[in-house]
Amino acid sequence: MGLRSWWAASRASADAARRCLLIERDQTLIEQQVPELAGMGEFEAKAYVLQQIDAWRITCTPEQFAEFARRGRASIEACERDGETMPFWATLWVLRTYQKSLGLDVPYVAPPAENSN
Repeated sequence: MGLRSWWAASRASADAARRCLLIERDQTLIEQQVPELAGMGEFEAKAYVLQQIDAWRITCTPEQFAEFARRGRASIEACERDGETMPFWATLWVLRTYQKSLGLDVPYVAPPAENSN
């Protein structure tokens, strides 16, 4: 790889990282997708997401937690295929979407987007 190719690849990687960071911190998008995080700062929201996962782990069956983990991995892989990283708040979206599919009464999250692929 020549210097120009390396530079172009590095620049593309940095641009993708900036886009991912903007998505992760976009309060309007967070409020639309996972309203229960609205008004929280970044660190408070990250801690809240972890607390919700821990609470779920305590109350769910091992099979349910395995399914949640599988869905989380699938979401991460989908983001990576698009050259992105999954924002932290999307993990809570995955959890709430799965819990809702089980018929649990959980806070609202935006419905899944239709996949145009």
